[in-house]
Amino acid sequence: MSQIEKLLARLCSYPKNLTYDEVVKIFAHFGYTKIRSAEGSRVIFTKDDKRFRMHKPHPSNIIKSYMVKEIVAFLKQKEDL
Repeated sequence: MSQIEKLLARLCSYPKNLTYDEVVKIFAHFGYTKIRSAEGSRVIFTKDDKRFRMHKPHPSNIIKSYMVKEIVAFLKQKEDL
């Protein structure tokens, strides 16, 4: 099992300690590019006409559990996951 496969399996288990860096790796794996908006900590992951918006967590690097659920739902809906 490759590292990205392990990371995707981890994402689908809805972990409470998923980091922002891991989310960036997941979106990059599916071909999304990260756009940092000028407005504070907002980040947009985009690919073709698909967009996922979120805030970069701070001061901690841990993604909130509701956001993990939204990421999984988004990737399943867009047929990437």
